[in-house]
Amino acid sequence: MPTILSAQETKANSVVQPGISAAGPDNATSATAPDQETTELDAVLAKRFKVDTTSSLVRLGTRDAEITIVDYTDLQCPYCGKAHATLKKLLETYDGRIEIQIKQTPLDFHPLAGPGAKYLVAIALQDPEKAAQFYELVIVNQRLLNDYRETFYDGLASALDVDVTSLKATLESPDVLKIIERDKAEAQAIDVSGTPTFIINGVKVAGAYPIETFTEIIDRLLEEDGSGVE
Repeated sequence: MPTILSAQETKANSVVQPGISAAGPDNATSATAPDQETTELDAVLAKRFKVDTTSSLVRLGTRDAEITIVDYTDLQCPYCGKAHATLKKLLETYDGRIEIQIKQTPLDFHPLAGPGAKYLVAIALQDPEKAAQFYELVIVNQRLLNDYRETFYDGLASALDVDVTSLKATLESPDVLKIIERDKAEAQAIDVSGTPTFIINGVKVAGAYPIETFTEIIDRLLEEDGSGVE
């Protein structure tokens, strides 16, 4: 198998379309004029979505940070891969002030996403830290995932020293399936129609937008001194 890149080694490019309106599956909206962006930002900040920030098994960044970004993701979604590079940059920019929570929303037209969600949750039930590593290695190596399919998941699990025997026995277990269905139901309840979709302290961002979209929202939330947290 070819060399697997780490999250640090991968230099993915973010989608270069500004804006924060909801988008369709795997897509982002078109640009708006500066005054329209300001009006839209105010409107988006005014509407907050309440989601569960206690149940996620896969987390990146700082626990109990000022800013919580819930990421409804699909491991095979190419825009999720692009957005991950933005999230990693945000963790660096706001060092110690952001936690990212990964939730499972595999899309039907990505055949490897459903199995990937099962692998990720099953590994998380064994070891959340290894699950976070597994998630990052998959999301930044999607080309290898598409080439090697489920054997790529197996190879990563072995490389991370996961108990593969136990993993295989739990992939279809009620515990794993219940967690995935819970995440999907939560996403449906807040009208997540495509991936990636983010909830940032209650603020919804649907699409793989440039880092400036996220920093505008985060800076405003920090100015509120955390009052936007649900």
